[in-house]
Amino acid sequence: MDEKVSIEQYELRLQAWLKALRSDRFYQGQLRLCLLDDPEDPSIRSYCCLGVACDTYSTLTGIGQWVMSEDEMSYEFRGKRSKHTTILPEEVQEYFGLRGAMGGIDRNNIQLNPLYLTELNDDEDYSFDQIADFIENNKKGLFVWA
Repeated sequence: MDEKVSIEQYELRLQAWLKALRSDRFYQGQLRLCLLDDPEDPSIRSYCCLGVACDTYSTLTGIGQWVMSEDEMSYEFRGKRSKHTTILPEEVQEYFGLRGAMGGIDRNNIQLNPLYLTELNDDEDYSFDQIADFIENNKKGLFVWA
């Protein structure tokens, strides 16, 4: 956890991510942070819950951008220090104070089989609204600052 960031600042960042998840701005996808859904129209994309976190990070900080990856079917998020297509870049993980690059869940604080937010998104078919509710109700198991 960045010692310079207060719990209140982390909460504000989290609320922005939750608001984005609950909005109608993002179409939900799986297995990649951001996928190209229509090769004819690169603006039609789907996101996993962590892709929405990357987009929220970029909106709040002005840092990072989506760039077409080499496979030409997904986008990688490029921040200042790293680029990824399937896991959170370290700077986004640190910004939100998440326990892991896949949204790691501390099993000591949450009674649920999945170990990562990515599993809720990709394997358990949680909607973005359900994932937002899960995050909101299980901060202690997801965030190093909670």
